Amino acid sequence: MVNPDQEELDKILKEIKEQGDRLRKLQSSGFQLASYYLVFQGVILTAIAGANTVFRCLPYWLLIVLSVLAALPNLFAMYKIGGKYIQISDQKDKSWVKALDLTARLAVLADPAANQAAAPAAEGDGAEDEAGDEKGCSKGTMLRVFFFVCCLIFYSAVSCIMWVVCVKTLRNKRAQC
Repeated sequence: MVNPDQEELDKILKEIKEQGDRLRKLQSSGFQLASYYLVFQGVILTAIAGANTVFRCLPYWLLIVLSVLAALPNLFAMYKIGGKYIQISDQKDKSWVKALDLTARLAVLADPAANQAAAPAAEGDGAEDEAGDEKGCSKGTMLRVFFFVCCLIFYSAVSCIMWVVCVKTLRNKRAQC
């Protein structure tokens, strides 16, 4: 006869594997999106740095608008990807806590006498810290949010740099058209 706890543990472990696959796909999408964005901004920067007469005679705000038009959808998409990543990571953490609890329960059922002696030592082992408090804010979640905010700041910094380069380089009154 199969133990219902064992069935539930198998289900949770399968769920954890699926969540890991989704996280890898989201990471891949985020890195791909960032790569496309940086290449596009690099193309604009190369065109400006080449000091081509065509770009020197254009209004400086035109390339700024082009850069912003690339930045805004990418920032929004990165925000959505990051939000999903954090949500799935939190779900995965909670699934791991459930799996550990079920594993401990199954170990007690398998050999109750041996595990009763180890039970007092296992109390206060910090599992609650990893699971988070009632609000669901664990150390892992805070770290993920921190890195996500850093990525968004990086995106914004690249956009600001492009704006400054466009203004400083293309706002040259001595350009010959």
